[in-house]
Amino acid sequence: MQVSIIIPAYNEQKRIQKTLNKILYCLRTNHIDAEIIVVDDGSSDKTFSIATEFSKKYDNIIVLKNDHNKGKGFSVRKGALIARGDCVLFSDADNSTPIQEIKKVMPLILNNEYDVVLGSRSIEGSEVRLRQPYFRIVMGRIFNLFVKALLYRDFKDTQCGFKAFTKKVSQEIFKRQTIERFSFDAEILAIAKQLGLKIKEVPVRWINSPCSKVHPIKDAFIMLVDLFRIKINLLKKKY
Repeated sequence: MQVSIIIPAYNEQKRIQKTLNKILYCLRTNHIDAEIIVVDDGSSDKTFSIATEFSKKYDNIIVLKNDHNKGKGFSVRKGALIARGDCVLFSDADNSTPIQEIKKVMPLILNNEYDVVLGSRSIEGSEVRLRQPYFRIVMGRIFNLFVKALLYRDFKDTQCGFKAFTKKVSQEIFKRQTIERFSFDAEILAIAKQLGLKIKEVPVRWINSPCSKVHPIKDAFIMLVDLFRIKINLLKKKY
């Protein structure tokens, strides 16, 4: 199997059907052998039932469910640890980075050129078609400043929800992951660097979704606290 595509989903009943249809169409038209792993993060709406109906119709769709909301990081890890594809990719349920961008990252993984490939909205060649509200842009910049100050300065965009790994590397990274919410991206990159892996940041298209699940105050505070947890883990060599 070429690819495992992990979709963490929390209260996505309005978008999950459209996203799954787009993924299936992309796989079919590009002749990509893939499994789709939807991880429902304790949704209170019909996300799980909609995804389950797809899994009954398509045998390459697997649906998992958390018993309550545990976080995007927890959900991605849950999917990654059962993934069977040679390339393991996670992508947001809102399809903000269009799934067609898989054609940029997948060859770099399958040809063993890189161990980890990051989709980026902030490097030359990227295309942001609909930007976030200004306050979210400011939040992102502040977060990136903390990432650079505490962890590493290598990457322009750590939070784009479009990242791919070789199967072996995926297992090595995600079994070490400890952060379960939105700062998990920063942690898995810290782990990748700690393991001395080959990492590539590639430009992608990105369209802002108006229904972000990130709370501008509560989640922003938790994300910053989690960065300090990652720093402590690095200093203690827990990875």
